[in-house]
Amino acid sequence: MYFTRDVDKVCTSFLGDTPGITKMLGDDGVKGDTPGITKMLGDDGVKGDTPGITQMLGDDGVKGDTPGITQMLGDDGVKGDTPGITKMLGDDGVKGDTPGITKMLGDDGVKGDTPGITQMLGDDGVKGDTPGITQMLGDDGVKGDTPGITKMLGDDGVKGDTPGITQMLGDDGVKGDTPGITQMLGDDGVKGDTPGITKMLGDDGVKVKYHEMLGDDGVKGDTPGITQMLGDDGVKGDTPGITQMLGDDGVKGDTPGITKMLGDDGVKGDTPGITQMLGDDGVKGDTPGITQMLGDDGVKGDTPGITKMLGDDGVKGDTPGITQMLGDDGVKGDTPGITQMLGDDGVKGDTPGITQMLGDDGVKGDTPGITKMRANPGHRETVYFILGQFDTGIFISRHAEEL
Repeated sequence: MYFTRDVDKVCTSFLGDTPGITKMLGDDGVKGDTPGITKMLGDDGVKGDTPGITQMLGDDGVKGDTPGITQMLGDDGVKGDTPGITKMLGDDGVKGDTPGITKMLGDDGVKGDTPGITQMLGDDGVKGDTPGITQMLGDDGVKGDTPGITKMLGDDGVKGDTPGITQMLGDDGVKGDTPGITQMLGDDGVKGDTPGITKMLGDDGVKVKYHEMLGDDGVKGDTPGITQMLGDDGVKGDTPGITQMLGDDGVKGDTPGITKMLGDDGVKGDTPGITQMLGDDGVKGDTPGITQMLGDDGVKGDTPGITKMLGDDGVKGDTPGITQMLGDDGVKGDTPGITQMLGDDGVKGDTPGITQMLGDDGVKGDTPGITKMRANPGHRETVYFILGQFDTGIFISRHAEEL
């Protein structure tokens, strides 16, 4: 490539056009334009526009907009919005909202809520709740409960119980018992006994006599008349009459009569009566009554009542009330109200209101209002050539006349 005062030759050697006829890249240096007539990429250098009329990508350089009218991605540069009217992603930049009316993800930024009315995930941020009314997971955060009424898993946090009435697993936490009435496994926790009446396997539950290696409860490993390796509740590992490795609620790991490793709400990991590792809202990681790792809006990572890691607009990474990592236009990386990493034209990398990494003509690499990496042949006053670029990313250019 060589430089000359002849603009056409400069551009020809620079771009590869057939000088004086057509330039395969057109007036704006973008491939495929018929120079001086139409630019297949349009006024903004984005592919598919009819220059001076409509831009298939619109005023903001985002695909599908009718420039000056509507932007399929809307005022905030998010796909599907009717700019100036509604944003399919809504006021909070979350997909599916009707902005200013309802947010399909609701007040707490969780999918499926009708904001200000009900939250499909409810007051505790667990899916399926009608907030302020019932929680499909109930008071104890276990799926299927009608909160404040019954717990499908019952008082002992075991699945299938009608809490306060019967426990399908019975008083001893063994499956099939009608608690307080009969135990399908009997007094000794061995299957098939009619408790308090007969033991189908005899006194020690073994089809023999007296006491044996299976003990009083017919479970293998007991010293009959002394200890039962499976304990009072017929669950393996208990020291009978002392502790039950599965506890009062028949759930593994509890110290019976003291704590239940699954806690008051029947969810694993809670210290009952103190904290629930899943918290007040039944979501994992909360310190109940203090903070909820998922926060007030049921979105992961929030410090409830303080900040929401997903912010005011329900988009991940925002510091609510301050900045939104996705910015005012709902595009990732913007500092809302300040700069938009995608810029004024919705093209990635621009500093909005200052420079556009793709420049005035929408071609990659231009410093808008300064140089155009491809130049603009036929318009001597706007022809520039890039002579060098420093690590700062600032282009050094000279006017064609100076060359």
